[in-house]
Formats: sequence, structure tokens, C-alpha cells
Amino acid sequence: MEVLINFCTFLKPQILEYYEKTYKYIKDLLVYKEVELNATIIDKHHDEIIRMVDLMIKVTRVSLKTIGVPENRIKEHERQLNEIPNRAGEEYISVEDYFNDIKIILNKFLFTSVVDFLLDIDKNQLNTAELFGLLPNQFKEMINQYKALNIIDENVKNEILRNIQNIDQVIDLSIMGYKDIHEISKPVQEKKVPRKEFNFKNELEEFKKDISEIISPHLGTGGERIVQSPQENFFLFKETKSEEKTRELEREPIKPIKFGQAREELYPVKHVKLTNISETIDSFLDYYGKFPKIEPNIIQSLSINSVNLINSRVANPNDFLDLETLFYYIAILKMIGIGFPFSSIEIIEVAKNYINDNIFSSSKMDPSTPLQILHGIALFSELELLNRNDIIDIQKIRNTLMLEFEKFIPENLSQYFYSMVALKILERRGLEIPYMNGIIDRVIQQNLLDLTDYDPVTDIFNQLALIKFFKKQGKSIPSHFKDDYIKELKSLMQKNDSINGLITDSAKMLLIIDMLDLKEREKTTCGKIITYIKKNAIFFDSRTLNEDFNWKKHKLAYVLELRMLFWTLLACSQYVDLF
Repeated sequence: MEVLINFCTFLKPQILEYYEKTYKYIKDLLVYKEVELNATIIDKHHDEIIRMVDLMIKVTRVSLKTIGVPENRIKEHERQLNEIPNRAGEEYISVEDYFNDIKIILNKFLFTSVVDFLLDIDKNQLNTAELFGLLPNQFKEMINQYKALNIIDENVKNEILRNIQNIDQVIDLSIMGYKDIHEISKPVQEKKVPRKEFNFKNELEEFKKDISEIISPHLGTGGERIVQSPQENFFLFKETKSEEKTRELEREPIKPIKFGQAREELYPVKHVKLTNISETIDSFLDYYGKFPKIEPNIIQSLSINSVNLINSRVANPNDFLDLETLFYYIAILKMIGIGFPFSSIEIIEVAKNYINDNIFSSSKMDPSTPLQILHGIALFSELELLNRNDIIDIQKIRNTLMLEFEKFIPENLSQYFYSMVALKILERRGLEIPYMNGIIDRVIQQNLLDLTDYDPVTDIFNQLALIKFFKKQGKSIPSHFKDDYIKELKSLMQKNDSINGLITDSAKMLLIIDMLDLKEREKTTCGKIITYIKKNAIFFDSRTLNEDFNWKKHKLAYVLELRMLFWTLLACSQYVDLF
């Protein structure tokens, strides 16, 4: 099982993101089917609760089939699914508590689909999930990368297949934390486990302890995995075309995490009271946490139904409100100069549902991710709530974000971007953020065009933004990026002058040109893109409510509408002279 254990360590954040995307996909379908996830048990008749939970189970089954899970595998867990509606007790407060039970079963389906891809048993499941946008960026590529670096012969493959049904005896699939490896040989005994509140800090410490015991014979003294030489990190780099040409990159060593260290010992920090945000603005990246009002002529040039936008907080069900939607909603209102229809108390009450162990998360039970932390930090910064120590712990949040930079994985640029933006908000508020030794050099040295599979717009944007953040430390964007990246991105322009036919990608193209300092050289290109946006971007239009997939009825549509408007406003704010 060593190969599988190391594999889980390598891809833990991505697997958890795969889970989260799938949860959201199924929740969107449940909302569409009018399942009241937030309904409290006490407010509903028993028969109504059973009806909603039964419908929840049915939608979950259909969703699993839709995203490629074989029907025979679903039937293996039929009894567990059917038992869920009959559960009751003090631990069940709302209908969503039943969905938390479904998650436990979902995790096994999803994890097994990843293992099937790893072992070349069934690639259709992840391929289908990818079509639905459920996979993290570069997820399949990273699995293939792991396979290239680790030999999985028939003996290893057979061992994994023999034990995969009992894998949850070794790995807590909800958090990808490890249990006693010897437990896998014991017979599985079904028993009801009492519900307990998930404590991220305790689970992290257990994870470090367990994984240290499991893989310590295979580690060097600094925590790096010995593959070919003691200097190679456990998270090895993907070979690039430049490496094939024997051009060696100088890599500055990164201080390794010692598995036995407590989180607070990794980056000790004195407790400080955060101050008012610095007014120094070097680029649009500094807007996060304190978005300015943009020029009125820009807003007037865009088709935005402001009344529908403001009322969307009331028109949409409470399930639509989470850290992501609140962040976009508040940032947009700030940029177009409209006051908040929320009080701080209301924001805090919503946010409490997305804080786990004083760290922003997707729920009270789930581990955090850099994206959720960014949304929470930016939201609380906008509303001057970062000093609410009774709700969030800035030191824990800071250290959680810093852990993202302990290893550099080129495919994780998005996670680094989210983490860096959040850290920069805290830094501008007076919290000391140490230099990520070696990380930025590797970001600069990574030529994205050398990768076989990447998202040009998103990855180029994230890479340039990360370099921009280190401008004060003498780092700059390599000159060859300007010609290489602009040529690559221009190849994505369609006849209507959009990038990939998407508003968001078109807006990010404008921001990329800005970061490359090519606004003057590419003025014609920028003008064409802005013309496309003004002609085609219609936000919160009442006419779209006639469509099945609309911002008022479907949460995913609401998020997309907010996201498009956010990036459009952010991009256009940098091109006042073209409006």
C-alpha cells in the first residue's frame, strides 16, 4: 500500500478539491429539485423530512451515474444509502446533516474513481467528471506525473485492488488523513460512529504523526523522499522541453516541514491587532480587500441591471450565499459605488457557517482551501472584520496559507495565487509575511509553454500575478514572456474578438496585457476585446430569467454571473482611456 499512501500525500489537496466540486455540483441539483438543505428538522413534519432525504438520495444516485460512476458500484452501497433517511438524533439539526452522511459514501466513490485512473482500470469516470468541470486544474496530468515517477507493477496493482474496498480503514477519506496501516488486514466491522465536530488542527497533527511513521523509512533527514538521490524532493518536477534540451534550472532549496512540528511552530508570529489597510496601490492586485469605486463612464458603458443585482441577495435562496458569492457581491458593489444591503452582523452570521476551527472553509466540517480562505479574508477586510478574534484566528489562517509554499508544484499555480493574495491582504494590514525562499524563482523559471497540458489564460494570469507580488524584492517578469505569452494568447482570439468566446477569459486577457506592460503596444487588441465585452456582456438581465439555467433559479448560474461581472469590472478599470 506504500505506493497508494504516497500517492495520497502527493495529491491530497487536489483530491479534496475534487470532492468539494462534486459536492457543489450535487447541491446545485438538489436546490434545483427544491430540496431545502437549510431546513431545520424541528420546523418540518417527519414525513416531509423523509420525502426530502429520499429525494436527496435519488438525486445523488442520478448524479453519480451522470458523472460516470458504474451502476454496479453504486449498488454496492445501496443499503448504506437507503439507511440514511431512517437516521435521527440530536446530531441531526438540518436536512443538510443528512447530506453530510451522504458525503461519507460519496468520498469512497470519488476516491475509487481516482485509483481506477491511476491503475489504468477505468479512465472514463475522471474523463466524464472533467467534462462537468469537477476536476482541479491539471488533475489528470498530475496523476500521470506520479505514475511516471513511481513504478506500479502487477504485484503492486493487485495488492491495491485486493485492499481497495477496505481503504477507508487506512485512510480517512473525508480529510485524506491516515489511520494505522496495520488496520487494513483486520476484518471490517460495521458500527455506528457518533458524529463529532471536525477539528482541523487536531486532524492535521494526527496526519503529520501518522504519515511520518508510515513513510519515514523512505525519507531523507530533511523530509524529502529518496527516489534517485537525497536531493530530490518528494514532489518531483515535471520534465519540460527545456530540460530535455539539457538546460538545468537553478533551484533554491526550500525549508522542509518536519512532520512532527506543530503548525504554530512552523511560522511563529506575535499576536497583533491588524491596522487599517495601506493606501499604496501598485496594481489592480492590490484592490483585493479594499476595492475602489471605478470610473462612472465605465459602468455606464456596460449593461448592468443594478436593481436586479442589488435585489439578488433577496431574490435568491439563502443556500446561494456562501463566502464566494458574498465576496463577489460585495466587491462588485464597491466597484460600481453602491452601498451594501448587508449589515456586518448579517455577514458574520452567514460566514459562521463557513468557518472550521477559526479558519475559513466550505463548511463547519470541511477542511479549508486557499480559495475559500481568500474569499473570507477579502470579505472580512472589506467590512473591517479581520480583528474579530472570536470568529477567526489570523495566526492559524496565516500559517495554513504559508504551508502551501513548502513545496513547489507547477500545476498548483492557482493555489499559490489564492494564498498569495490572501497573505498580501494580511501583510498590508500589518501582519508580517516572510519571504517564500526559492518559490518565486521557480515560478519565474517555469515556462508554461513547456507543459503538455495547461490552461493558457488562467495559468499565465496566475504566474504573472505571483511575480508581480514579489516586485518589491527585485523580481521581474522575464522579457521573453511578453512575446511568447502574447503570441500564445492571441491564437485564442476568435472572429468576434473574444478570447475563447468567454467574457471572463477576455477580461483576464486585458489584465495579462496590463501586467506585461504592453497596453500601449497592444492598444488595438485591447480596444477590440473591450468592444466585444461592451456588446456582449449583459449582466443580471431580467430576460434571461426565461431560461432554465438563470442567475435567480440556479446557484451555479448566479456564481457565474457574479464572476463574469467581477472580472469585467476589474479589467475595464485598468483601461479608462478606452471608454
